[in-house]
Amino acid sequence: MSVTVVLDEELVEQLQQQADAVQVSVRDFAVRILQDAVQWPSDSKAWKKINARRLDLIALEYTHDLTAAEAQELDALQDVVAKASEPEDRKLLRTLRDFEQRASPQLGAPHE
Repeated sequence: MSVTVVLDEELVEQLQQQADAVQVSVRDFAVRILQDAVQWPSDSKAWKKINARRLDLIALEYTHDLTAAEAQELDALQDVVAKASEPEDRKLLRTLRDFEQRASPQLGAPHE
C-alpha cells in the first residue's frame, strides 16, 4: 500500500536539510522517521495524545456507557498499545522466567 502525504514547504525544507546531512533522499529520511515513530511510539507527542485518549475512554467506560463508536475506538487504541508493548513485554517475561527458575530450587527445599 502506498500513502501520499502533502507537507508544507517549510517542513519539506527542514526535511531536505536533515536528509542532505545524512546523505539520503527526503523520501528515505521521512520513511525512517515514520518507522522510528512506529517502533518507539512512547517517545512521541502523538503517542502521548493517543494514550491520553485511550485513558480517557477507559475512565469513561467505568462511569458511563461508551457509544459504539467510542467502544470501537477504545478497542483500536488498546490494540495499538498492545502491539507497541510487545517487545518490552517479551523482555519482562524473560526476566520473570529467570526469577522463577532461580526461585524453583528454593521453593522445593524442606524448611528447617
